[in-house]
Amino acid sequence: MNLQKLLQTLAAQNIELWVDGDKLRYRASETALSPELLAEIKQYKAEIISFLSQPRNIKNTDISVYALSDGQKALWFLYQLSPESVAYNINYAAKLANNLDIQALRKAAQGIVDRHSALRTNFTIIDGEPLQKVNENQPVEFTVDDAFAWSQGEINNWLLEKSAVPFDLENGSVIRFHLLINNKARNEYILTIVQHHIISDLWSSDIIIEELEILYDAIVKDKEPLLPEKPSEYQDYVKWSEEILSGEYGDKLWQFWQQKLSGELPLINLPIDRQRPQEQTYNGNSLVFNVEQKLLEGLQTLARKERVSLYMLLLTVFQILLSKYTNQEDIIIGTPTINRSRPEFERIVGYFTNPVVLRGDLSGNPTLSELLVRTKTCVLETLEHQEYPFPLLVEKLQPARDTSISPIYQVVFAWDRSNINDFENTDTNERLIVEPIITNTKGAAFDLTLTIINDADSLQGTWNYNTDLFDSITIERMIGHFMTLLSAIVENSAARIKELPILTTSEKQQLLTEWNQTEAEYPVDKCIH
Repeated sequence: MNLQKLLQTLAAQNIELWVDGDKLRYRASETALSPELLAEIKQYKAEIISFLSQPRNIKNTDISVYALSDGQKALWFLYQLSPESVAYNINYAAKLANNLDIQALRKAAQGIVDRHSALRTNFTIIDGEPLQKVNENQPVEFTVDDAFAWSQGEINNWLLEKSAVPFDLENGSVIRFHLLINNKARNEYILTIVQHHIISDLWSSDIIIEELEILYDAIVKDKEPLLPEKPSEYQDYVKWSEEILSGEYGDKLWQFWQQKLSGELPLINLPIDRQRPQEQTYNGNSLVFNVEQKLLEGLQTLARKERVSLYMLLLTVFQILLSKYTNQEDIIIGTPTINRSRPEFERIVGYFTNPVVLRGDLSGNPTLSELLVRTKTCVLETLEHQEYPFPLLVEKLQPARDTSISPIYQVVFAWDRSNINDFENTDTNERLIVEPIITNTKGAAFDLTLTIINDADSLQGTWNYNTDLFDSITIERMIGHFMTLLSAIVENSAARIKELPILTTSEKQQLLTEWNQTEAEYPVDKCIH
């Protein structure tokens, strides 16, 4: 047994180790610590003391150690390649109630970190294998900045600055809370929460926000918080995932993906503004757009008519746009899935999201209805097999590796159906979150990522792009073409996809003007031969 396996065994049996001076202490039940296990601890005593004595931003040395999930292993690999990258920072921002109790908010933030082990985690390598360490107690990283009558632009710059700080996954906090007090006639409070993706995802962010409100409300009112039951921890998911993948079910999942991604996997050859760097970069920016209410209602009506979800409809339009830009009919993109099929994982903060591959078939110039049938089939089949980790899929498929691009897909379509506004507070006067804020980012994990943000009565989108490949004006034009397509399918849903326009009204006028300017003037008394 090596040191890594020993630490995992001790963690699995709830055996605690800590350093007391130059001695190694332990706490365990009589049945848990066998003579053989005690001998192993003595054999690795020096290595264990060295491991537990590593500098950490925590108050004590009670630690649980366990393996990484396949998704975490992939992010850890990328982190080691580029530790200064912020491409995998997750940002949430919101305006808070103007009667905010700052100390209550700080205590609530600490309560969130205390409640979820993933938020007290650091990462290390032992015997060549990555492991994650759960710190028993860790003070929350909570900062407060004062400003005076800042404009929205200045607030946005502050949000961008806070989101663009890299994480130290080995020694530092993996979640940060930043509060801005904008001093004016009526104080304005802005909160941003920044996490690293290796310990969280969008679903987890919703959990954090919901429970932050519950804890804040309880602290302000000096009562016990009524938090939802949390029957397991992230390490339970890691163990469960390992078990299912090593059995018959894992083989079934692999066979599906092996067949689905057989043959050539074409790259999406988007027109880029600059030559692609030899090594993939993660420098990025984002542009935000809104779908008008009338158009949204038209899209919702069309989705009901075609018996598809709004997600499937907008995914199809995105595939049409990519096909028109590239003149390709085999469109391969990625999309993140929630990947929480078991109810005991629904309330756990952690990196559950698993990206899956969507292979769109746009051959034969189908009508929109025909293409939607293909999309629906593809999405439903994919969701049935979403539990196979994408990094493991890449490892087994072994696509031709090109260090300038991400493997298999370079474009992502994501759907953020926020459930934050569904949380019912018993006293709306103590509501913490007043209005979420869509934030920008300086990172880009892929060439392009279109994220649709959908709540009960609005539809927004963020177009994240790699700034080493695209100029902002190119992305603005792409957004305009996407919006044109959305309007076109509402106006003429029976059209074949090649008949659907993408040019905006201003582009049509510009083309018409340029065409008219090329017309030659001829004398009225001369013949034209």
